Amino acid sequence: MEANNTFSILFYPKTSDSDKNGMSPLFLRITVDGKRAELSLKRKVNSEQWCSISNKVKGNGPTKDEVNGYIDELKFRIRRIQGEFVAQEKPFTASMLKGRLLNKGNELKTVLSIYDGHNAKVKSLMGKDYTYSTYRRHVRTRNHLEGFIQKEYGQRDFFIQDVELGFITRFEHYLHMVGAGVVHSIKGM
Repeated sequence: MEANNTFSILFYPKTSDSDKNGMSPLFLRITVDGKRAELSLKRKVNSEQWCSISNKVKGNGPTKDEVNGYIDELKFRIRRIQGEFVAQEKPFTASMLKGRLLNKGNELKTVLSIYDGHNAKVKSLMGKDYTYSTYRRHVRTRNHLEGFIQKEYGQRDFFIQDVELGFITRFEHYLHMVGAGVVHSIKGM
C-alpha cells in the first residue's frame, strides 16, 4: 500500500439502534482502499436533525455545537494521522488509522518485516543451529515473496492480518512459475 491509498471519513447515526426518543448512536467510519474500520463516538444524535451531506447536526442548541465541534476535531486528527503515514511513505489501513486515533500505537506487522526478523535470527545462529545454505534459502525465499507481493498485489509489502489461504496458494503457484527448483528447496528446509 503506497501513498496513493483511497481514503474517506464518514460520520453517521446508526438509526437501527435508535432509542424510544429517536436518539441514535453516532458512529465514525474510516475507509482505506475499500476496507472499513468503524467506531462508536459515545454520543447520540436525533436522526431527524442529522445532515448526511455535511455529516453534522443541523438546527440550534448546545448538543449541535458540542457534537459538531467533536466531529471537526476528529476529522482534523484523522487527517493528520493519515498525513503522517503518507509523509513517511508507510503503508496504512483503516484499522491502523482507527488504532492511532484511539492511541493504540500498535502498528500492524507486515509479511516481509516478519520474514526479515526471522532471517536476522537465523543469521545470528549460523554455525550453531543453522548452516549458511539454510540462511541463503531463507533469504532467497524472502526475495521471491517480495517479488510475488509486488506482482500480485502491486504493493511493497503485505499486512500479516490480511494473509489468507489464497495468498499462500498463489505464492506457491508463483514459486512454481519462477522455477520448480525453488519450491523443492523451500519444502526441504
